[in-house]
Amino acid sequence: MALSKYILTAFFLVAGIFKITAQSASFKADTIEGCDSIKVTFTNTSTNPGNLDMSYTWDFDNGQQSAKFNPDHPVWFNQPGIYNVRLIMIEKNGPRKDTFKLKISVRPHPNAFFFLADTFKLGKLTYIFRSGKAPVDSIKYRYFWTINPGSFSRADSPGNDRICDTLIHAFPSEGIYTVNLSVKDSFGCLDNFNYTFSVSEKLLQIPNVFTPNGDGKNDYFLVPTNGRTVFSLHIYTSSGLLVYKAESKTIMWDGNTSSGSQAWPGTYFYIIESVSGEPVKRAAGFVVLLREK
Repeated sequence: MALSKYILTAFFLVAGIFKITAQSASFKADTIEGCDSIKVTFTNTSTNPGNLDMSYTWDFDNGQQSAKFNPDHPVWFNQPGIYNVRLIMIEKNGPRKDTFKLKISVRPHPNAFFFLADTFKLGKLTYIFRSGKAPVDSIKYRYFWTINPGSFSRADSPGNDRICDTLIHAFPSEGIYTVNLSVKDSFGCLDNFNYTFSVSEKLLQIPNVFTPNGDGKNDYFLVPTNGRTVFSLHIYTSSGLLVYKAESKTIMWDGNTSSGSQAWPGTYFYIIESVSGEPVKRAAGFVVLLREK
């Protein structure tokens, strides 16, 4: 019985010594999140209590590697994405090997692009401004709107869940106004978008849905005109990508892109302007494209 006790004691003692002297890979980074591109300094914090001859291999998941205990220089991560950085610690001419991993997150730049459309159902000279939406993730974005002349401004509050990515504004009178949207994320990255346009009474009757499915009914986005004024028509996706443009006395879109391929069903943004620049000959808004018969 006593012999068994001594054997167990020796076993746990050896196990404890092995645990204490175990080599462990680890490192820390001075930052792990940012936007656009970030510079990260890595510090090796691996433990080697047995002072064994170890090699260290860094893989930064961006095409760069290092075989130094600490990287010689800070590492740049220049594209949005998730980078799985690894440090591999291997005993030279021995069995011990350990790996430590850490994620570095680079987020895309905020997007301050916005569309505008009149919404006179809510009041005379009332317009709605809808942002192209910041990248979808868990980061909080702040929205700052300003309109000049008039010194109008509106912003969401830090920590407030009320998102101001959409603004509805009633202008006091017709005229030329400049609207600015600034979008800022929690890392301090900022994007601005300005748009100058003419506020005027709506003269064009714009359909809000069409079905280019070949059944001969409502196959075109068609806006009646006087047949004399030349208009430019631009069609954008909800993210701001131009898919179609034309210049004619007839305002019409058949649901195809400028390259001739069918546009996907969904909501599109249009801008219609007279080529002569008459401020009252302008309209902007949203149209829904459906293809089901």
